[in-house]
Amino acid sequence: MLIPFLAMLFDYSENICIILMITKSIELSQPVVFLSSTFTILKGLLTSIAWLAILIYAARWFKMKLIERKSNVNSQKA
Repeated sequence: MLIPFLAMLFDYSENICIILMITKSIELSQPVVFLSSTFTILKGLLTSIAWLAILIYAARWFKMKLIERKSNVNSQKA
């Protein structure tokens, strides 16, 4: 549950870095570009992990519902 919020935090951090670079509020230096790039990569990684977790848990949930449904149908036939 924490992963999407961390991804959001890195997204906001990336946006702030980009705004600062575009508006030239800070000197465009290699560390600033590296930091912004790092935020972008972390955001993408955490977003991918969150979506993967959602897909896995959704598949498990559907599987449980399918098993439940089959057991209910079998118990009604007996």
